[in-house]
Amino acid sequence: MMRYGLSKLCNVLYIHELQRRLDVEGLPIVTLLVNPGGIRTDRTEHLLDSWNFIVRWLYRFQLQQFPTPDIAAHNSVFAAAAPIIKAKPEIYKTCYLDPIAKIGDVTTVAKDEALQKELWEMTEHLLQDMVV
Repeated sequence: MMRYGLSKLCNVLYIHELQRRLDVEGLPIVTLLVNPGGIRTDRTEHLLDSWNFIVRWLYRFQLQQFPTPDIAAHNSVFAAAAPIIKAKPEIYKTCYLDPIAKIGDVTTVAKDEALQKELWEMTEHLLQDMVV
């Protein structure tokens, strides 16, 4: 879970630095973070097979509260196609969308501009080393 959380933090840091760079270039692109939320899928059910009975039962009970993929996709579709995002880009730039189309908040560390830039530069450095 720690790696998962760190990967999500990196997503937030990256999207903020990407938006900053797009703005400097004067490009009319809006970057967003989309949280699809929990999704009830067949794949999720198969993951439960190795868990003990009580955990499986509790998770299956909770899973019934999750939307199906067709409903869960609404947040991503909103981010990709909602006219309000184009009409009001300053509101939506780098925003974190919770289901469905609710602007959420990110942690304080995710708003650290120095960390955003550091992640970008480190990624560029690592990728540059891979290209020989």
